[in-house]
Amino acid sequence: METRTVPYMSKGEMSEFFHLSRPTIDKLVKGIWGEIPGRYPRYAIAGRRINLFVMIDYMTFKEWLEDDRLRKQVPGFDPVSIARMCGQEGVAK
Repeated sequence: METRTVPYMSKGEMSEFFHLSRPTIDKLVKGIWGEIPGRYPRYAIAGRRINLFVMIDYMTFKEWLEDDRLRKQVPGFDPVSIARMCGQEGVAK
């Protein structure tokens, strides 16, 4: 059986991983909450842990999502593509 690493991190881990301040991570997480349900599934944030692929997607399209005109151009959330880019193909199947 294949062992999979679930791509969830705490805010502190996200802060270290992305080299961003904790207040910046807090603002990003608040924005993600605003997209649940909708763009992101209800399990995008599980307790105090945030899905890495959701965070990458939100950071990529944050400005577009905040602009009503640009929002229409944002591609759908695609965790499989993000997982491939991160070298974790088996995680998002």
